[in-house]
Amino acid sequence: RDNCRAILSWALETGRVETALRFLNNLRMPWIRRGYLREGEYWNRAALAAAGDVENKWVCHSLVALASFVAIQGRYHEALPLGQRAEAIVHRLEDPDAMMSVAELNMQATPDLDEARKWFEQFASLLLEWDHPSRDVRLAAAYSLFGDRFRRVGQNAEAEVHYHKSIDIFRTLTSDLIAYPLGNLGRLALQAGRMQEAYDAIAESVAISRASGSRISIADWTQRQGEVLLCMGDLTGAEAYFDESLALYQEMGN
Repeated sequence: RDNCRAILSWALETGRVETALRFLNNLRMPWIRRGYLREGEYWNRAALAAAGDVENKWVCHSLVALASFVAIQGRYHEALPLGQRAEAIVHRLEDPDAMMSVAELNMQATPDLDEARKWFEQFASLLLEWDHPSRDVRLAAAYSLFGDRFRRVGQNAEAEVHYHKSIDIFRTLTSDLIAYPLGNLGRLALQAGRMQEAYDAIAESVAISRASGSRISIADWTQRQGEVLLCMGDLTGAEAYFDESLALYQEMGN
């Protein structure tokens, strides 16, 4: 982290703003996964301030990243105008790479499900034309994230379809992000009263998360395992998982 800070400080102090923005684009997901939410917010704000009125795809990526960092901290009112500004820039630039970032954000954040579906379809369409090693990981993650939209409104059958599509892609890759669709299938099983199935799926997510060292994932899935144990009547086990999850969330500001 000290090396990352040194690079960003040097880039901004010497006027190499695009270098800073491009570097931040690569740090977004590692920082989110490790729970460095305040640090990600700080550096993206600093880089955007240095960029001023410049409009390019790197500014757009940084706006999306900043919106993500503040939203995870619960400050949705601050995230909204950042996403709107990124969307306005994208329409002027007509850059497919930047448009993917905005579509990925909006499919999660747009309140209307039908509108969110349009963003998801646009993201998937752009992604299929994107020649990049991480394309399949992003597609698998998108299916998982969009499955969450259906689960939150009680459309569990549709959610399950998207989670299975996500898992099918992840099974061909090596990515600990598979913890999310696996665990969310466990949450659906818990809702349906299938306790052992829920326990097994979420336990696998916890194990994957611990092996990866992703603090945000560990916090998410230890919380869910606590919920399963609570429903099974294991109050001591549930409390231990809740304590672990709460400590991580508090530390990260999530």
